[in-house]
Amino acid sequence: MDIDQLNSYIDEQNEWAERTECFDIAIFRCWIQFEKFLIEKFIEYSIQPIGSEDIRKLKFEDEEHFKAFLRGDRTYIEYISKIEKLSKHIYHNNKNPFEILISDQTYSTVFENLRVIRNHIAHESEESQKKYLKRIFDSNSQRMISPNDYLKSWKDQGRTESYYSFYIRSIKEMSNLIESPLFFDDSTDILT
Repeated sequence: MDIDQLNSYIDEQNEWAERTECFDIAIFRCWIQFEKFLIEKFIEYSIQPIGSEDIRKLKFEDEEHFKAFLRGDRTYIEYISKIEKLSKHIYHNNKNPFEILISDQTYSTVFENLRVIRNHIAHESEESQKKYLKRIFDSNSQRMISPNDYLKSWKDQGRTESYYSFYIRSIKEMSNLIESPLFFDDSTDILT
């Protein structure tokens, strides 16, 4: 899935959510496609240079070689956790396209919030509810509302943006930054 396909899919889901008011289902669907996009980019950036620049510390021959490395002795690859744990070892310092998901003050928080919301929507388990309550409502059970109601609620006092709109915008921004990563030159602190 390329960036245009992802953005088009998100726009379709956004229109659907506006009509149906099923913001939880729409955010879930968008997260799944965003996750697929991340996986494809993780594979792509790990097996070939980005444009004329090779950002990799570790070089993999092809997708099969890379997946064997990630899989180890398991049958399933949990890509998101691999991105979080291994990307800093795969890419050169200040050249990790996924760093925004891991340590950026804004996007890492958004990414983790989205993951918690997605898991609660998907599983509705006691564990996912605890994480949802803790992460989204600071463990205040008096404030806890359903994911759909939360996503429909206003993010700010000025009522300029709902949480749903904020998260959709953030998914698009994170995707664009990963699609066209900006890196700093270690020696000069200049954006390359």
